[in-house]
Amino acid sequence: MKVSVIVNSKAGKGRTYQKWPQIEEALNKTGWDIFPVFTNAKGHAGFLAQQAAHDRMDKIIVVGGDGSLNEVINGLGNTDIELGLIPTGTGNDFARSLGLSMDPLQAVIQLFSGQVRYIDLGQVNEKYFINACGIGIDAEVARHANNSPTFMSGHGAYLFGILKVLITLKPFPISLDLDGRIINKEVLLVAVGNSRYVGGGIKINPRAELDDGQLDICVVESLSRFQFVSNFPSVYQGKHLNHPKVTSYKAKNIGIYGNINIATHIDGEQNKHLPLKFSVLSQAIPIIMPGDN
Repeated sequence: MKVSVIVNSKAGKGRTYQKWPQIEEALNKTGWDIFPVFTNAKGHAGFLAQQAAHDRMDKIIVVGGDGSLNEVINGLGNTDIELGLIPTGTGNDFARSLGLSMDPLQAVIQLFSGQVRYIDLGQVNEKYFINACGIGIDAEVARHANNSPTFMSGHGAYLFGILKVLITLKPFPISLDLDGRIINKEVLLVAVGNSRYVGGGIKINPRAELDDGQLDICVVESLSRFQFVSNFPSVYQGKHLNHPKVTSYKAKNIGIYGNINIATHIDGEQNKHLPLKFSVLSQAIPIIMPGDN
């Protein structure tokens, strides 16, 4: 079994580099024939994934976060190579949806005994995404979290981002096209997800399924700072959908139109401006998941 292991040593603000020797030892114990390769620049993981496909690897395992996996997906596109993830990034939200342990060594064990499941792949403009995209506060929080102090990770980094965003909290007008249904609103954020989590464990799209052939959309309309802060804890349980200013949708094709200066992100990484056009490729990617999923 030939396994390419693509390591983003800068993921998790450098903690991946510190954990790699233990992860490598655990991978060697699986009996797989592993071929570690290391990224050296933004976008390099995609090139390494293409090389792994050219070398006819049986599996590709990404050691990093959602952004690292996104690069690999965009390097491969719609592929039959089995993909696995060892979460060592800042948020690790896609790993949560897979049911992977946040302990990288435990995740290795889960991958070795796991099962392959074909899941949906999202597309936004010319790029693929596997977890979630955000417009507005969601994207601003991700930007601040990625730039937070190095000792912060997961919940801490994203709470840091939320505190930063509260200073400039301001709604903006958008137009949504959901499978031909046009909706105009003033919003604080729009989150489009293939899976449920963003922001280090925020359950923004609690009804999302990885293989239902649809994308989930959470729209948060204008709220005061007090309303935002007082209702924010409910999002960790997905109970924010009960709020009258929060609406959830499902669609296969989505268009989002508005001011080009509005912040956006794709799988936690800063993206280009609006408009954004989304579609979904049903059950397009083979992902290794823990055996009990």
